[in-house]
Amino acid sequence: MAVVQTYVYSENLLRAVHITALIPVENIEAKYPLKTLYLLHGMQGGDEDWLVNTNVNRMVRELGLAVIMPDGENAFYIDGPGFHTDYGKFVGEELVDITRKMFNLSHKREDTFIAGLSMGGFGAIRNGLFYHDTFSHIGGFSSALNIFRLHEKNAICHYVGQDKIIGADYEAQIETVKNPEYLMKELMKEHEKNPEVNIPKFYLSCGTKDPLMRLNKPFKDNLMALGYDVTWNEADYGHEWPFWEQELGHLLEWLPVK
Repeated sequence: MAVVQTYVYSENLLRAVHITALIPVENIEAKYPLKTLYLLHGMQGGDEDWLVNTNVNRMVRELGLAVIMPDGENAFYIDGPGFHTDYGKFVGEELVDITRKMFNLSHKREDTFIAGLSMGGFGAIRNGLFYHDTFSHIGGFSSALNIFRLHEKNAICHYVGQDKIIGADYEAQIETVKNPEYLMKELMKEHEKNPEVNIPKFYLSCGTKDPLMRLNKPFKDNLMALGYDVTWNEADYGHEWPFWEQELGHLLEWLPVK
């Protein structure tokens, strides 16, 4: 397994972005083009978080799976209101295109997955739904789904600054493609009109001691009520790395990579 750490230039962000990639190099002739997991970190983290805090390297070594981990800063992986802050386009379009060229990754939707923890869980769900023609499977662990909970005392928007994430007028953004709760409804409406519209599958989880459980479980229930294929897990954990490492293992067992 090769660990590649480098910068890629983003036209959407107008700067170089650091990424960490895990690329299997064993039995190359049998495994290329590679199935790929885009794995997103949480708030206050960086692209090395999964590598440092879990055994992701060992976990994917025998799977012939590439893992691409970009630095998402604290931007929730959505298109922000500022000048060149389109993190959604960067992750869902630009990063996929660049890394496919760099590492000989599969271009097939069924071979391309996205997942993340906390802020990265939000980003994976949002971008997996929006770029449903790119990603076939979505994983969200302890997903920070309270980004649009403007009126809650501990809403994330108050912690990192609403202007930096979505914009000053939050109310105007709730019913837009920036919000996964809006996206999941609109995508299923499209699918009902045209069954050929791609619908991603979900693996979602949250610790029972995590304050975000109160949002993750209802979100899961709403997805299932709309007709999405959802696998759910909960365990006796808080918002912590031991749980996320465990869930990464469960996700890899769930993904069609063997």
